[in-house]
Amino acid sequence: MGNHQTENLNQSLVAFGSDVDQIIRSSESLNCWSNALQAHGLASLVSEIFIDIYASIHFSLCGLYKYADMALRSALENTLNVAYFHGHPVEYSWWQKGSEWYLTNKQPHPWGDGYNYFQLLASELPGNRGENTIEKELSAEYRALSKSIHSTSLKLQTKGLKLAPTVDIARFKQWSERMNRVLSLINSVLVLALQDKFGKMTKPDTKLISEVILDEHKRLLQPIKM
Repeated sequence: MGNHQTENLNQSLVAFGSDVDQIIRSSESLNCWSNALQAHGLASLVSEIFIDIYASIHFSLCGLYKYADMALRSALENTLNVAYFHGHPVEYSWWQKGSEWYLTNKQPHPWGDGYNYFQLLASELPGNRGENTIEKELSAEYRALSKSIHSTSLKLQTKGLKLAPTVDIARFKQWSERMNRVLSLINSVLVLALQDKFGKMTKPDTKLISEVILDEHKRLLQPIKM
């Protein structure tokens, strides 16, 4: 299996090298948020997002598209953590210690009852009103990625009688398009949740973030100046 994964990795790097280079450049936008949050203590969570992104890249190059999607879902979850805990430092300290304070103190889960992940986020993000919102974009992307977590038939790693996954051009392209949407959503959520930090960034940093956000998501960030 190890030899097979190495073959897949080498094959993917040859076939999709330019796509991966573009994604890696886009992922550098996370450095802007990490630098902005150094004094806040949430930089470690941005590092988690960064690792999620790189894990997804690695899995996709090995033909492990299911696990590439799982890593992207984790990246969205960690982004939601940053958005929520930025304004809730006490809860963040509890969360770091593994405390489920929302259960013991009869408080609602920070992402909503029954793990409705986007309930509180929707209510706290500014400009998140109406039919077309970042919250709805997040929810749709999260549901799509969750199909990999639950191993629906279209997301199975193996096909036919083959035990080892194989490189699939169509599935890689699907993953790369999703990666670009996820990176766009990550930056969009952080711009909304951390407007004070975004406003104090250097022009090169705000330019890098703006370039990663897709036009369809930029329209949802108005009237924030990008």
